[in-house]
Amino acid sequence: MAYFNYNISSSYYKNNIGKTLYNTVLTMQPSFIIEFGTLHGYSAIAMAQALRDLDNGGIIICHDLWEKYPYNHSSMESTKSTIFSLGLSKYIELVEMDFYNWQPEPFDLMHFDISNHAGHIRYLKNLVNYHQLNGTVLFEGGSKERDRVEWMKDFEAINPSGIKFITIDENFPSLSMLL
Repeated sequence: MAYFNYNISSSYYKNNIGKTLYNTVLTMQPSFIIEFGTLHGYSAIAMAQALRDLDNGGIIICHDLWEKYPYNHSSMESTKSTIFSLGLSKYIELVEMDFYNWQPEPFDLMHFDISNHAGHIRYLKNLVNYHQLNGTVLFEGGSKERDRVEWMKDFEAINPSGIKFITIDENFPSLSMLL
């Protein structure tokens, strides 16, 4: 099989950041992926395609607030239906959970996309370090262009925050990796 950029509502779709996620999973070959901020499932579906192609028994646990998120959100049932229609249900489990209620657990790869700003990323970095979790953390954002989106004016920008990361896909909205 191969990767396909499904037309699922996501800021990642236009610039095909799903392909970067897919290639990252193929390269890293994780067996346990955690995602925060699933929305309609675009990023989870991109990563699940790689797990399908690897056939290594890997799974993605996707956490979201779903309808409880007051801004742009999806229903868990709608996202589950999309995942099912693409034949990827065996690779993805959906969970309703706020990131700030997460009990840290070991993971190979994390994708973090919860209206990211420096405060969220710094909290995540401290949590991962405190619990000595050695998994790789990818997060939405990190580029200067992404830091200039309208709603970010009320938050600390990620790029100049002093948080150590590298941007692995500069295409808007960008995808970065914590160091």
